[in-house]
Amino acid sequence: METIQCSGCPSDINANDMAKQSSYGGEILITDNLENKIRFMCSRLPDNEWSGVLFYKVDEKTSIFDKNIKIKAIDMIVMDIGSATFTEYEMTPEVSGYMVDNDLLDCKIGLIHSHDKMNAFFSGTDENTLKQIGNNTIHFVSLVVNDAGKYVARITSKINHETIGVESIVRETFDGKSSEKKFPVKSFVSDVVWDDLEIKIEKPFDSLDKRIDELKRAAENNRVSNMFNAGYAGYVAPDYRQDYSGVDYPSLFKDYNQTQQASHIDQSDTKPQEYINNDDDDEGGWLDDFMTKN
Repeated sequence: METIQCSGCPSDINANDMAKQSSYGGEILITDNLENKIRFMCSRLPDNEWSGVLFYKVDEKTSIFDKNIKIKAIDMIVMDIGSATFTEYEMTPEVSGYMVDNDLLDCKIGLIHSHDKMNAFFSGTDENTLKQIGNNTIHFVSLVVNDAGKYVARITSKINHETIGVESIVRETFDGKSSEKKFPVKSFVSDVVWDDLEIKIEKPFDSLDKRIDELKRAAENNRVSNMFNAGYAGYVAPDYRQDYSGVDYPSLFKDYNQTQQASHIDQSDTKPQEYINNDDDDEGGWLDDFMTKN
């Protein structure tokens, strides 16, 4: 029975390995259901590492070779509550029973464990677990979480090195003489490598968020369309296509000028001018008479 070990102890960190930065091989989406369980476990056990089995699915249209693999982490079952720096568990029939009861038989299984108050990273112990289990399977997914809600994840791949060639053995003796024998050789070495996965958290009611955005965009498009069709607050733009070719524009301006001139004459020939200096003895008396008559 295989034992899975995890540790967040800083003393286990391999400085050289931590210094090596690799590009993402794809992404892992943490579903809302799983995220709620992770947050619950971290709140209940803030000072302890815990570990369990991770259940996930892979988008078959994506590939680790193209660096675009998409993994959807759906659920987990907690298998161990450890110390502040270490947790381990063994695979038991309980895992199979959980998969049957929760409709997870079409899922793949990986590892999830917490680093409680420490940073989320892959310690030396965690990387040894990646190598150990990764050597016995095509891919192995491991997710590390912490109390602060920071996550890191990796997916392993197994690489097979095969060498085919010729081995030469030379044997020397006295007088500079030698003999050479050649043998065909074939060697096979297996190794485990891994790629980091970009973490994405599913938003609660994500589908409703998208629907709200769609409705808002549709409403805005309708508002703009109605604004241009009906005008601003009932204002309707003039129809510039009307034919004014038969209008006598000079006559229009002539009539306008005559009207303005007549108006000017009527306004200049007014009663007040008749009372200017009309009564030198009674200052202001002309104004009283003008107001009475008008």
